[in-house]
Amino acid sequence: MNKVKEPHIYVQFIIPAYFIFLISKFAIGDSIPGANALFTSLFVMMGYSALFLLLRRFTKGAIIPAFVSLLVFCVLFIVPFSENYRLVDFFLVFNYFGIALIPIFYTLNFKIYRLLAYLTICYFFFFIIKGTVPDEVFSISRNFISVVLLISVGFHIISATQNNRKPSPLILVLALFVAVWGVGRSGIFSFSVLLVLIPLLSNYKFLYKFLLISLILILSIYAYTYFADSIFYTALYRIENMGAEDVRETMNQEYLKTTFTSLSNIIFGTPLLDIESLAQVEYNPHNSFIRLHIFYGLFGFIIIICSIIYALIKYVKIGNYVFMVLLMVLLFRSSVDSTAFHGPLDPLIFYLLFMPLKNIKLVKR
Repeated sequence: MNKVKEPHIYVQFIIPAYFIFLISKFAIGDSIPGANALFTSLFVMMGYSALFLLLRRFTKGAIIPAFVSLLVFCVLFIVPFSENYRLVDFFLVFNYFGIALIPIFYTLNFKIYRLLAYLTICYFFFFIIKGTVPDEVFSISRNFISVVLLISVGFHIISATQNNRKPSPLILVLALFVAVWGVGRSGIFSFSVLLVLIPLLSNYKFLYKFLLISLILILSIYAYTYFADSIFYTALYRIENMGAEDVRETMNQEYLKTTFTSLSNIIFGTPLLDIESLAQVEYNPHNSFIRLHIFYGLFGFIIIICSIIYALIKYVKIGNYVFMVLLMVLLFRSSVDSTAFHGPLDPLIFYLLFMPLKNIKLVKR
């Protein structure tokens, strides 16, 4: 399989369009009758279009189509026995594969995805300047702010790596600034790690000067939270209450306990309605690895966990520490929220899982 160096221009805009439809679904989908279903249909359609078109381009014996087919089989195997699937889940779970395959075949245009990252940051700065409360930006939790940032910044990092360019340090600094405004601790931690490690691993010139400036900026942001409650009022509250009891731990423990009460739960995933502690959070497990189990079943869970381990080991062996760090950050962010398997971070995660498999053949000639 040879990567196309000069793709048709429309290919470069599939991911940005998909990204815009995704944001629109949660930004205005609930305020306009029928808009939610429309935007969902649009980004699902784009994902499936890319999936069917690109799977046909693999050469005979390529392992990625086999990997995707195996995951599809795992889903189809558990659906008749699962109580967790809605009709929309069945369509959503596969569409992310199509978006993940685009960077496998095509080199993403560095300027387009750098611009996408800046536009995303400007979108949130509009709300910051306006004085909007983070909870009012999207129809779901303010934690989605850092998810949106991770998608745009993640594709910027991928496009930079593909083009032998360096990710913009300014984008990383501004993304952390927005994450602090958005309050979510996992988002702040994720972008702090990216800000420190990505420039370090990308061999920036004047690295120490850059890190010093970044550190000053970060400290200034945190200090600013104590003097500008109109913008960051919730950040101070969350920082002061970081020792509060973590409800997620209770939900995780109850899920594991209920899972091992029957063989059916282990193989097909535990019905979320059986988890009493989830009732207070509208049966959102806030853990993508629980979602991995309930949407892919035991066999899909094992396959993806093994592929994650393989990808991390492979990135270490080939020295691609930028992708290794990006994958680990995405997995961390997914471990504390319902953002993957299936979720909006899936295109990035599956791309990073597909990459080490790109040149592996099932049949050696």
